[in-house]
Amino acid sequence: ALRDRFKEFTSDSQLLQEFVHIHQEENQSLTSFYEHVIRKYRKARQCITEQQVITVLQTGVKNSLKEYLIRNEKDITKPDEWLQYARQEEYIQKQIQQQRNNYYSETTNQPFFEPMLQTATIQSRLLNAKPLGQQPITPHHYYQQQHQHTSKFNNNRMNEKQIQHPTIKSSRLSYPETKMYRSESCLICNRKNHSTMNCFYKKHNGCCKCGQSNHRIRDCPEQHFFE
Repeated sequence: ALRDRFKEFTSDSQLLQEFVHIHQEENQSLTSFYEHVIRKYRKARQCITEQQVITVLQTGVKNSLKEYLIRNEKDITKPDEWLQYARQEEYIQKQIQQQRNNYYSETTNQPFFEPMLQTATIQSRLLNAKPLGQQPITPHHYYQQQHQHTSKFNNNRMNEKQIQHPTIKSSRLSYPETKMYRSESCLICNRKNHSTMNCFYKKHNGCCKCGQSNHRIRDCPEQHFFE
């Protein structure tokens, strides 16, 4: 009888040692890990409490879930409650990772080399067309000249309208004149070397900056890309 009791004690001690060293394997699912712990618990139920089961689950689960489960351990009183908390956190982490993967996939598929090729093409055409002795025209100078030419053209048209319609101008002197200011910076990325419509980051649907359809670009709450 004494020998049988000693064997029983040795068996329980061995089961307890195996139980407390259970850890989730790298490729093991959360459910599989939980079921493995419960099977071990049922074999040694006489010497293991439910609180010890929760402790083994907490220490053996993968590190990405430990912090969340430790913060909520006061609300966990049974092993099945632990499994519910762990599944919720695992689901949230998978959703976040999926959103990150989609974002990285969209950014890596954008044709970054296309605007560089367009700029190089413009520069090569300008260099080939320049007179002898003239300094090379850079893309920055090209955009600046285009802006100056457009401003001069608009001023000439305003002067012509004022000459052709003096009565209209005199009749509007009593009203405050509203001036349209031309933005020198791109409203999307805040750079000054191109217009908003020619910006590489322009969205084609809705707001040009963020793509939403409930507002225009001047009312967009999004910050500039390079601020």
